[in-house]
Amino acid sequence: MKLSGAMALVLLLTNAAHAQDGGEPVRGREVARVNCSTCHAVSRNDQLSPNPSAPPLQRLADAPGVTAMALNHLMHSAHKTMPLIVLAPEDQRHLIAYILSLRSR
Repeated sequence: MKLSGAMALVLLLTNAAHAQDGGEPVRGREVARVNCSTCHAVSRNDQLSPNPSAPPLQRLADAPGVTAMALNHLMHSAHKTMPLIVLAPEDQRHLIAYILSLRSR
């Protein structure tokens, strides 16, 4: 059992390291439109999500402490109101880059 736990940790850390790699925000916007827009507001300055329980992506980007690694973890964690969406690693990198590009600064 410890081996499988160690293997899971290695996989999580590997995915987290890849999440730090630069993605392309323009491609990430399309990933968000296709995979996230049913529930989340995905464009800059959109404050109302189609699903009131789903925060706009800009609000996620502006939350204190949000980093590529934090978003990667969020995408791989079960949420009460969010389905588990499996993305190809490159799509995930692009999506994370897009979300981080939405910061108000």
